[in-house]
Amino acid sequence: MMNTNIAFNISSNFGPVGPGPRPPTSLVNTISTSVGATSGGYLVIGTHPDTTGLLGCSVDGVPLDSFTILDGTSFQGTMPAFESPGFYNVTVSNEDGESAPLIHGWRAWDPTVISSQLAAWWDPSDSENTTIVVRFFVRYFAGIADKSGNGQDAVQLTAANQPGYWPVSVSSGTLPAWATGDNLFFDIQDFDNSLTESEIFVLRVLDPDPPDTQIAQWWLGKGDSAIPDESDVIADAFGSTAVHTSGVVSFGTDPHVYSCISSATEWSAFINFEQVYTTATNTVGFDSQAKLGVGKVTTNSGTAYIGEILMCNRKLSSADRANVQSYYATKWGPA
Repeated sequence: MMNTNIAFNISSNFGPVGPGPRPPTSLVNTISTSVGATSGGYLVIGTHPDTTGLLGCSVDGVPLDSFTILDGTSFQGTMPAFESPGFYNVTVSNEDGESAPLIHGWRAWDPTVISSQLAAWWDPSDSENTTIVVRFFVRYFAGIADKSGNGQDAVQLTAANQPGYWPVSVSSGTLPAWATGDNLFFDIQDFDNSLTESEIFVLRVLDPDPPDTQIAQWWLGKGDSAIPDESDVIADAFGSTAVHTSGVVSFGTDPHVYSCISSATEWSAFINFEQVYTTATNTVGFDSQAKLGVGKVTTNSGTAYIGEILMCNRKLSSADRANVQSYYATKWGPA
């Protein structure tokens, strides 16, 4: 697992302290960008009104290594990497044997936090959840497991239809993606077409933009998809009985997140979380013959490199959507 920065903040002196909310994103970002992940773990920065007499800090009962007082209000140490996001028990202790819980303990957010809202999660960068085949020294995707636990795996067992494996350069390094092309696609196993609303996010890179041929990205509704077509116009029927068509947009050739919402009162499309199209007229509709990489009609596609896809079983709250945006920005580096 790729390590990310992590930060703690203690906002009280010793004494009884209950659990508190996660610190504001601005606080976390300000602190965490000033520290770096260590090999196999995290560098931890903690603040306290008075570090005089502090002897150590523990995370889930495990003392931090290399505990050091930095100044009168801050300290640091290192800890192992943790797999799960969310709250955990952090305490500090002083020379009198007293201890106090950390009021703001924060672990890097990932989609497991909203697991109850995930319909599917396809991540080609996760080697433990992908099946790669090699033919003539070229790698192809035979499958991407659904990490949401809902069993909606993306599978392609026919060699001629298997999307190619492509390394994409992003701010955090190089991460695998699958490439669209002529009749290259995944079938979605046991797709739940009973959803009454949904929101989907997909990390992509286009080359070029606009594409030479429309990007037939998915068959996840009752109509075809061109995201975009050769004129940089979006035509998408994600989760809808109708194809929704935007004006001219600009994706560019850098990594970006395309997302859309389908509900009984809204169909909207976004590029890097900025709305580029919306309508209040929409009828929700998912097709049981769901596919990634082709449209309902179009089986040929221009070139796009597709990374992590999160599909939700509802429209997310603004707070959850902001966390998704931060997650993609941290991992992939889109704007």
